[in-house]
Amino acid sequence: MARSSLQPSPASQPVTPMEQPPAAALKVRIAGLAKRYQSAAGPVDAIAGLDLDVREGEFLTVVGPSGCGKSTLLRILAGLETATGGAVEVLDRRRRLPAAVVFQGVSLFPWLRVEDNVAYPLWVAGSGRRRRKEAARAALERVGLGRFARAYPNQLSEGMRQRVAIARALVADADVLLMDEPFSALDEPTRLLLQEDLQAILGKSGQTVIFVTHSIDEAVLLGDRVAVITARPARVRALYDVPFPRPRRYTEVRHDRHFNDLTVEVWEALREEVAGGIRAAPAES
Repeated sequence: MARSSLQPSPASQPVTPMEQPPAAALKVRIAGLAKRYQSAAGPVDAIAGLDLDVREGEFLTVVGPSGCGKSTLLRILAGLETATGGAVEVLDRRRRLPAAVVFQGVSLFPWLRVEDNVAYPLWVAGSGRRRRKEAARAALERVGLGRFARAYPNQLSEGMRQRVAIARALVADADVLLMDEPFSALDEPTRLLLQEDLQAILGKSGQTVIFVTHSIDEAVLLGDRVAVITARPARVRALYDVPFPRPRRYTEVRHDRHFNDLTVEVWEALREEVAGGIRAAPAES
C-alpha cells in the first residue's frame, strides 16, 4: 500500500504540542482507491490512488475543495457506489452493518413519525415491530428526543431533525459512521450545540467515524485527526493529529493557541488545493 500520499508536505507540518496515545487497531483500510465517471466531455477521475487508514474508535474529519470527491468517497465506503479501482475494507467487523450514513440536509421520510424514521434500518433488516420500537425509543433518548417519538419531521426544528438522522444511524448498528456535512445547513448556535452533543453520543458508542466538513474549525474541534484531500482527482494530501483531550467545547479550545495554530496549518494546505483547483478549472464558453 502506497504511503507517500499520507504524509504532510514540508510546507504544512502538523502541530503536535501534546504526546499522543498509542495507536489503536486498524478499522478501515483504503488502498489505491479510484473512481472514474463518464461524462459528455469524456472520462472524469473523481478519485485516483487514494490511500488512507482509519483506526478503531477514531473520529476522522475530512476537508477538501468543493467537488474534490469527498462525498463520493463516503458513498463508496457506504456501498452506494462502486469504485473503479483499488480496495476499501472495514476490518474486525463487530456490528450488524459495516457502515451507516448521516447525509447533509433533509434525509427523513416526511410521512413517517420520528420513531418510525429512526427504526427504518431495522424494518429493512426484517426486525419485529417490538424490537424496532424499543431500539428507536432508546436511540431517541440518547439524542435527547425521547418525548418527540410520535411527532412528524415537519414538527421539528432543523437541528432536531439532524438529531433524528443521527439516531437512525445509531440504530443501524454499524462499525463505521459516515457523516457527510451533517451540520452544514444549521445556524451557528445550533451547530455548536450539536457538535458537543455528537461527541457525547459517540463517546458512549465507541464507533469509528469519518466526518466530511467544509469547516476547518469544525474539523479540528471534532477530529482525532484531520485529513486534507486534494483537488480532483482526490488523494490524501496531509494528515494532522489533533492533540486536545475530550470532551471539547468550542468556547474552551478556541482560546488555545494550539487550536489556532492547527487551524492555520490545515488552511495553508487546503488553500493550495483550493487555489490549484480554481486555476485548473476549464474556462466557461
